[in-house]
Amino acid sequence: MTFPIKKTVRELRKNQTFSETLLWEKLINRQLNGYRFVRQFPIKYVFNNTSRLFIADFYCAQHRLVIELDGNSHIDKQEHDQFRDLVMTQQQIIVLRIPNTQAINHMDELLDIIKKTILNLPSLEQRGAGGECYSQ
Repeated sequence: MTFPIKKTVRELRKNQTFSETLLWEKLINRQLNGYRFVRQFPIKYVFNNTSRLFIADFYCAQHRLVIELDGNSHIDKQEHDQFRDLVMTQQQIIVLRIPNTQAINHMDELLDIIKKTILNLPSLEQRGAGGECYSQ
């Protein structure tokens, strides 16, 4: 039996955006300083006493870092994105939002930003444990 979220994740992985594909080619198999990233990662949270989840573009559990690539469709979803960022922040997850164009046109700069972000993160102990994420 396949759970609905796993089916959704598989579909999203099959139908990545062009910018997601480009970034994934640089993150897969620990290519970025040995950091392990997964793509289309479900993050669980509770809202109004109801368990819910959303799917982050890329997630590094070692540093509790989410990378979200935002295209033109996110212009109309700013409130939705702010809510997701708030949920992740409450779970001590750091969110790095990147425009699609940066992934497409400036990949080296983007990879440097990700590396610098990770190097400047407070330790997990300083941020505290907590938050609930589904493992893949």
